Amino acid sequence: MNKPKTGFSSVPNLQLTKVEISDNETTLSFSYTNKPGQTFSIPKETYIQVIDGVEKLFVKRAEGVVFDESSTVPASGEFKYKLVFPKIDRKTKAMDYGEAKEGGSWFIYNIQLQNQVASRIPQELTGNWFNAETNQLELCLY
Repeated sequence: MNKPKTGFSSVPNLQLTKVEISDNETTLSFSYTNKPGQTFSIPKETYIQVIDGVEKLFVKRAEGVVFDESSTVPASGEFKYKLVFPKIDRKTKAMDYGEAKEGGSWFIYNIQLQNQVASRIPQELTGNWFNAETNQLELCLY
């Protein structure tokens, strides 16, 4: 599914661009935008979890990043990578993404994997809106 709808994200500049469920694995494609030269890392304790599920499915491998090592945002300001997890059922309606390590701070909740009823809110207005001064969540429109 391209550009799946999501609920709250703790990292507004991290976009989940695609979810692919194959016979053997689940692949999440990301685009992270930030100032060129900014660094970030993806911990080996990164997981997905089916909504209402109890088991965390930990990442198996990555493409474009190395676990627990700093990656640097290029001059374009956009860094693309993929994370590969164990397979989930194709009938799964929603899942969460997160970091299980101590102090983990990247989470995306309620990733929609099935087409939902159309919203009356224009697509360009949907999402989470943050206060520019406080960086606190102000409004969610879906």
